[in-house]
Amino acid sequence: MDLTLFYFVHGFAGLSAWGDALIVFFAETYLYVVLLVFVFAALRAYMRTRQMFSIINYGIALAAAIVARLGVTEVIRHFYHNDRPYTAIAGLSHLINDTASSFPSGHTIFIFALAAAAHFFNKKLAYFLYASGVMIGIARVAAGVHYPSDIAGGIVLGALTGVIVYILARKVIYSLNLPRHTQPELHQQ
Repeated sequence: MDLTLFYFVHGFAGLSAWGDALIVFFAETYLYVVLLVFVFAALRAYMRTRQMFSIINYGIALAAAIVARLGVTEVIRHFYHNDRPYTAIAGLSHLINDTASSFPSGHTIFIFALAAAAHFFNKKLAYFLYASGVMIGIARVAAGVHYPSDIAGGIVLGALTGVIVYILARKVIYSLNLPRHTQPELHQQ
């Protein structure tokens, strides 16, 4: 099933120059656009209140994404190596080079951890992040650097990491007994 879905999605690569450029954009560059939107949302939250604590939720979400990408992903890759499709399948064309193990997708785990944590305090932003994560994941399969199972693993592990890190960080913050007006709110935006 994984290979069948891989070949279907990867079949969109190589059809046209502009199509390949679009795949590469979503597979490599779009993550930076998403991060700019995230930073803009955090700055907007700060501008509304002019208090640094108004953006602490954004900091926690970013920390969750970093833990997912640099912690969870690297631990899994240390113990489990899965070749990239273009190295495992002889003669497979690819649009991007990446030599690391393919499971889980580092891009996908990062975005879904960010989205799952953001879901607690800014649902609109979280939905944008979820959709962006799916687009990035599909593009990375089309580019020949991930199997669909790598993307699915990144989605599940990223979402779990985002929720766990966010909840633990919030407990730590509230255990500090800061004055109530300085504690970040959990309200929805």
